[in-house]
Amino acid sequence: MLTAGIFQKLHLARFTANGAYLMDETGAEVLLPKRYLTDKMREGDTVEAFVFFDSEDRLVATTDKPFITLGKIAVLEVVAASSMGAFLDWGLPKDLFLPRSNYRGSLFVGDRVAVALEKDRVSGRLVATTKLGAYLSNDNITLQKGDKVDIIVTERTDRGFKVIVEGKHRGMIYDSQIFERIEPGDSLTGYVRQITELGRIDITVQKEGYDGVKDAADRLLSLLESRGGFLDVCDSSSPDKIADTTGMSKKLFKKAVGTLLKERKIEITDNGIKSL
Repeated sequence: MLTAGIFQKLHLARFTANGAYLMDETGAEVLLPKRYLTDKMREGDTVEAFVFFDSEDRLVATTDKPFITLGKIAVLEVVAASSMGAFLDWGLPKDLFLPRSNYRGSLFVGDRVAVALEKDRVSGRLVATTKLGAYLSNDNITLQKGDKVDIIVTERTDRGFKVIVEGKHRGMIYDSQIFERIEPGDSLTGYVRQITELGRIDITVQKEGYDGVKDAADRLLSLLESRGGFLDVCDSSSPDKIADTTGMSKKLFKKAVGTLLKERKIEITDNGIKSL
């Protein structure tokens, strides 16, 4: 059956002046507007299409890929806001509605917000929600310490930031693991620091171990090159200054400097480090 919010493989039944009608296995049809047709399309073809509601609340198909699909989580940008709610850019002609009842606080144009795509219980239309509890679970975690993961920053706490891990788990980045500016709505690459017996996933944004040091050394060398070959930080600099300048902890910075010194790619001066 035709289901709004997901990609479906549909049968191209017939062409019309407005486009082509796609049919599901039950015989239900949905219009694929003319702008999505290609010269290669023929009657009888199987077309993978995303089904959603158009501006007149009619089901319509597209071959474009939206930024989010039903039951998934993504960070979307606010393009309009009113007392009724906000409208989000999700990559399709009709903006995605985020009802006022589905978020707390205020949203403004340009804000980026983590949302899930769901069907409104009353109208059946596709809407966004920031209430993500039903879409996240830490019951069956297959991740391991050190795994590279995609994270979405959702909320500031007094200890750090709550994050969504791999689009399905709750996680946390503590202040002690933050060495660059991050904000709710940011999409980042992180690493699993630990998974506790209670199922809490602690995340760091820096690699640990040898690979982490090598990666930090490469990043530090690139930063030097972009700054004209000199950085006014060294071992004696404060942790805050090192973090602000390099985005690294002082511990990782010192290890990266040591690696580059051994490779004879930098030298230490009276007030910083210099590339060779």
